[in-house]
Formats: sequence, structure tokens, C-alpha cells
Amino acid sequence: MNTAIKKMSENTQKIKEFKFRDLAPNIFLGTASDRYAGWIDQIYTRERYEGRINSRTKTVRKKSFIEKTLPVESVEEYFEHFSVLEIDYTFYSPLLDKNDEPTRTFHLLKRYREHMKEHDRVIVRSFWWVSMKRKNWKEYRHQTTTYTKRLNNKI
Repeated sequence: MNTAIKKMSENTQKIKEFKFRDLAPNIFLGTASDRYAGWIDQIYTRERYEGRINSRTKTVRKKSFIEKTLPVESVEEYFEHFSVLEIDYTFYSPLLDKNDEPTRTFHLLKRYREHMKEHDRVIVRSFWWVSMKRKNWKEYRHQTTTYTKRLNNKI
């Protein structure tokens, strides 16, 4: 079997197993969510999280539904399948409060870090205030730099 056909066959098998990590060099595949309980038996091992799935009721456009999430440690299994994760909840909640104290979101990110390997990649969306309040590029750069310095002092 020639090399190209063998590689294609290996990649096809990886895709069937939901293993998207390292399919192609320099292409990083991931999602904007990682603790989705609906991925049990695809991305996540059922037995590992038995009895530890959190449920909460959410309402979107006046319709309620139950959201089920896995513990933060599930990020370990996530990175067996994907090479990058976008953490989007940081868009809705700042990492530091108005007194420069770490928020719940900050502490949650620290918990993620405890379960990640050195080569795992995360994209953290900036808080909406930093993204939306800017009037021009200079102001945006100043706000982002100031916020980053404040944040780095806490890390």
C-alpha cells in the first residue's frame, strides 16, 4: 500500500473515532465548547463521569431546556480529540472585578489549566467591554493592554 493511501486510511479511522487532533500539520481543529454531556460515548468516556454530570435549566427565546455539563477535568479527554479549544464564556464575564480581584471565571480558567498539557491550546475570547466599548484602535489597544497587565499581576 503506498504511503498516501495508508495515511488517508489512518485519517479516515481517526475521524471515525472523533480524533481530529493532528490530522494535518499546522491546522488546529477545535470547538467553542468542551463540557457538553451529549458527547459521551463519542468524545468522553461514560464511566469516567458517571454520577458527576451537572444539570441546569436554561432559557433561550422563552424556551427552557436542560443543559448537562461535565466536570472541568473532562478537558483532558477533549484534548485527546482536538488540538484547540475556544473558551467563549469569558466574553460574558470579566476575569477581574472592578477592584482587580479574580472573579469566578478567573478561578474556572485556573482549574482548566490544572488539567491541560503543555501542548494544549486555548483561545480565550475577550470580555465584551473590551471588545465593544472601544471608540478607536488606539483606545482599544490601551484598554486591552491595561486589562492584560492587571490580569497578569493576578496569574
